[in-house]
Amino acid sequence: MKKEHYWIIGVVVGPIVMIGLLLTFILLNNKGTITLKCVKTEKDTLVDGISTFTIRFKNDKIKLIESKNETIVKSEAAKSNIDSLYNAIQTQFGDYKNEKGVIIKTAKLSDRITFTITVDATENPDRVEIVGSSLKNNMSYEEVKKELENRKFTCE
Repeated sequence: MKKEHYWIIGVVVGPIVMIGLLLTFILLNNKGTITLKCVKTEKDTLVDGISTFTIRFKNDKIKLIESKNETIVKSEAAKSNIDSLYNAIQTQFGDYKNEKGVIIKTAKLSDRITFTITVDATENPDRVEIVGSSLKNNMSYEEVKKELENRKFTCE
């Protein structure tokens, strides 16, 4: 093979090696990781609610926990109070916004409010309870699943 053809091999093989190393790192880093997703839907004449927990475990310990709550306002009377509800949520969880490992997102439309709180339990294990008051950072996969099912969530 001519000397000028070696650079082509380097251009082709280099990125393939880099992608392989990246995939190996991702696979090894996620070893022992499992995700639990639990959903509960509540229907009422004024509002509907959808609550979703997504919890990642590593070595049977909570690594990341996310709670997403969507309130869907169905009546005009309830829609007139949507700003008050939104402000109450902002006030209740506003103190946690600047804490390490805690991410809070809220959104308001004319007929719904979406509130999501995520806690990285490796960065801030003491804040797991703000996501689910009965959940603790030292609970195992089975303990969390049982607790959420007792609270009428359907888990997969």
